[in-house]
Amino acid sequence: MIVAFAFWLFLLGALSIGWQIGDALDRKAMAAIFCAATSLMGYVFDGLDKHIAVRIVDLLLLAIMVRIAMTSNRHWPIWFAGIHATAVLIGFAGLILPDARVPVLFLAAASWAIPGIIVMVVGLLIDRNNGIGERGQEKALALKDITSP
Repeated sequence: MIVAFAFWLFLLGALSIGWQIGDALDRKAMAAIFCAATSLMGYVFDGLDKHIAVRIVDLLLLAIMVRIAMTSNRHWPIWFAGIHATAVLIGFAGLILPDARVPVLFLAAASWAIPGIIVMVVGLLIDRNNGIGERGQEKALALKDITSP
């Protein structure tokens, strides 16, 4: 219970920081991450094994993040999609391997959420400092005006 509380505190803190410094596309990605994280809290999927439901949600989040990574001018969605792809692959391996190793694989897949969230916040901060993104366009244009002859 304490680990789950710490995870939710970390996730909500990271999303609130990201929400403040991100642009509209970043906020869509954060909304997708939040929806994926909260969709299984009450376990609303009747008749499905919980692990299968988690893999479906993870696969949907991966598709959304790949789409955002392809359209964004920021770097963090690419890294997040790669980290999340690793978690998805480990989770699917847990579904097809014998039962002895399954709990370890599901735990390993879930543990990739922490580096993904860290990449999101750190990437947003780096991109903001480098002038990449909707809010950073003014900084990038100002530097271009200064450096052009």
